[in-house]
Amino acid sequence: RSYNEAIVRAELNDTNVRYFFALTNEQRVGYLKVKLNSNLNNELNGFELERIYFLQEAAGRGLGKKLVNHAFMLARQLGRQYVWLNVMDSS
Repeated sequence: RSYNEAIVRAELNDTNVRYFFALTNEQRVGYLKVKLNSNLNNELNGFELERIYFLQEAAGRGLGKKLVNHAFMLARQLGRQYVWLNVMDSS
């Protein structure tokens, strides 16, 4: 899937979507995109981890774990019943 400017702008304006950024020395080195309310297989009240990416030099620093933990905390605060990860098919 291609992420052109129009798609990114639409995602940024979607009230159901949040982006969280990982910073090193005040520079963005990665991000996590979540959907605050996203159902899986007709199960209501879900929270989706949709996208997580990091620069190669940020790997192995525990930043991904911090972003995912933050997302789980937000899901609990919102009263979501489950969190699910949307995995991109690379085949």
